Amino acid sequence: MPTPTNVLLLLTAAFLLSAVPGPDMLYIIARSTGQGRPAGLISCLGIATAGLLQTGVVALGLSGLFLMVPMAYEAI
Repeated sequence: MPTPTNVLLLLTAAFLLSAVPGPDMLYIIARSTGQGRPAGLISCLGIATAGLLQTGVVALGLSGLFLMVPMAYEAI
């Protein structure tokens, strides 16, 4: 059973990791400020599409294939 201290530490860490922007958010902000809103929206759509594709590949179990056959990863 987790102690209240451990639960509090977990919630604090989860909040901090959620509040700090990651590299993808920094990329979108940089593109938006440097090249305008359309570039930022395209970057956002590209990152979202890549995330969906990666999730789909993992769901299909192809990550296991890539680990066992590195040549398959190189081909893609």
